[in-house]
Amino acid sequence: MNIQELIASGQNVTISVTPADLKEFALTVAEEVKALLAKEDKPDKRLTAKDAAQQLGVTLSTLWRWNKVSYLSPAGRIGKKPYYLQSQIDAIK
Repeated sequence: MNIQELIASGQNVTISVTPADLKEFALTVAEEVKALLAKEDKPDKRLTAKDAAQQLGVTLSTLWRWNKVSYLSPAGRIGKKPYYLQSQIDAIK
């Protein structure tokens, strides 16, 4: 059982760790933090209705209908044109 499994189990235990175990745990935590920071740094890409429909494999009429039934609403508008966020599209794929 590794350190992460012990933490996840929530058990109250006393453990002895080797320096190699401690290094492995530290590297794992560092990778998790890097991954979280990388996600936060990337701005969400804006897609036109046409691009969103293409990625989802649906028509523009379907996007309009999904908006009416609150399944997928545009994230905003630029002028009169709606735009969708890539994260919205990825969430329903």
